[in-house]
Amino acid sequence: MFRALCLNLVVIGTLAGASCAQNQTTPPVMTAPKANSPLEQRANDVVASINAPKEFDKVFSSEFMAAVPAEKLTEIFQSLTTQYGRAVRVQKVTPRTPNGGQIVIEFEKNTVAKMNLDVDSKAPNLVIGLLITAVESTTDSLDSLVSELKALPGKTALSVVKLDGEKLVPIVAHNPDSSLAIGSSFKLYVLSELVRSIAANERKWSDVVELRESSLPSGQLQNWPQGSPITLHSLASLMISISDNTATDQLISTLGRGTIEKMMTTAGNADPQRSLPFLKTVEMFKIKGETAPNFAANYAAKSPAERRKILEGEVAAFPKEKISLGFLAKPNNIDKIEWFASPNDLARVMNWLRLHSAAPDDKARGVLTINKALADDEADQWGYVGYKGGSETGVMNMTYLLQSKKGDWYVVSGGWNNDQAAVNEGQFAGLMKKAVSLLRAKA
Repeated sequence: MFRALCLNLVVIGTLAGASCAQNQTTPPVMTAPKANSPLEQRANDVVASINAPKEFDKVFSSEFMAAVPAEKLTEIFQSLTTQYGRAVRVQKVTPRTPNGGQIVIEFEKNTVAKMNLDVDSKAPNLVIGLLITAVESTTDSLDSLVSELKALPGKTALSVVKLDGEKLVPIVAHNPDSSLAIGSSFKLYVLSELVRSIAANERKWSDVVELRESSLPSGQLQNWPQGSPITLHSLASLMISISDNTATDQLISTLGRGTIEKMMTTAGNADPQRSLPFLKTVEMFKIKGETAPNFAANYAAKSPAERRKILEGEVAAFPKEKISLGFLAKPNNIDKIEWFASPNDLARVMNWLRLHSAAPDDKARGVLTINKALADDEADQWGYVGYKGGSETGVMNMTYLLQSKKGDWYVVSGGWNNDQAAVNEGQFAGLMKKAVSLLRAKA
């Protein structure tokens, strides 16, 4: 909720844009590089730079270093080795252009990083572009992947299931019924209530509402003028694809908090009471970012009925402009003030959406597939990929709805909570994407 989930760790250099590239188009593969080609040489230099970040001017062009100063590059490389151990070797070089291609670097901790590398065509062929496109676990089985999850600090949970009508058929499970904070994955319940209301002829996707809510990023609509007309379909698309918080709050306001709370039960959440009252994102920001001492702790200690009164009174009156974002520095009441669901709960809500968004009205499935959170070459191996994830400091969740080429349906849902420190989002994302890949081999 507090930041858009970006599965690429970082964009570096003058040839790369500054946005997430989760669904990049893969360029055509060229012939294998010659031994000791400039591309191979610079790939090995990148490995050396990751392990010993110094003398960058011997590897990277002046234009590159102007865009990414040495201090920033050092920070990025040290972050990689802190998370994944030393860079061991260049595992593979795949040319895409005469002077660039994809390189795969192996790290100590069962991880590979895929990067797009571009070098100058003129000697000494310095690096002019570097983009980390994916960091993936090299774990070769779902059971081994569960072992890696268990080793993470804090609480982790995973459910990989096949969908059989309304039933979940377990494939791999690790604390599948453990209720965790889920960040923006709660927006699946908002989407579900919208789908229900449209199926009941209470609303239409094309209905236009005036924008009256305003939250904080992630998102774009917080910058739009109040009163701007926008369709329910556009609100849902922004809410799911870029986790737009203002779009979410507008939908909650339009649909009604109470109806969404009921939907949690309808869609199979085993403990909906834990998430009551169902918060808007701006309310979460205000509660955790309120400058009054112990405000969040006091709210957390109240009953749902008492919390509702606080939302209607103190929280509603608190100006958004006074929200202090200092609370993002460390986990803040993530076990008490959040939205909660287990991996199996999220599998059930994804299945509810699947069952209630078939043709002819399959718009919800389309919304879920805008941001697949998978590289194109992986997503293309599936018949359908729907996704929603969420995070705040100490919280991460990733949930996929997948259909195999054979037509079978699956859900992969995993969560990680640590109330003591921020979680390693890149590491967790790598594990979850690996789970999807390993499932595909079985599907």
